[in-house]
Amino acid sequence: MGTYGPDCKETCGFCAEGNAVCNTTSGHCPDREPRCAEGYYELWCKSELPVNPPNYTGVIAGSAVGIIVVLVIGVIVIVILIERVMADWSCISIHKEEVSAKPTNRRRYAV
Repeated sequence: MGTYGPDCKETCGFCAEGNAVCNTTSGHCPDREPRCAEGYYELWCKSELPVNPPNYTGVIAGSAVGIIVVLVIGVIVIVILIERVMADWSCISIHKEEVSAKPTNRRRYAV
């Protein structure tokens, strides 16, 4: 492993060409592209790049679409049930009107 600085007490960072190639005085990695190994940055290549947080856009969008689909299906089912109930009630009302409109066969006796 490469070292640098007074009495070579500092350890080289993660240079792209391996730890042993840093400047023995400053500790900088060579000024070439790429300077640092993958995942490291700065002149000394000792700082790790921050890890990108996971992208949840797809999960959120998929969940939203799923919820919307469930809600739409729920509304459709409720509308169909209401129409059936209303149709049954209208049949009952019509049937009541038919029954009340029929003449009665009861004889009325005078008392």
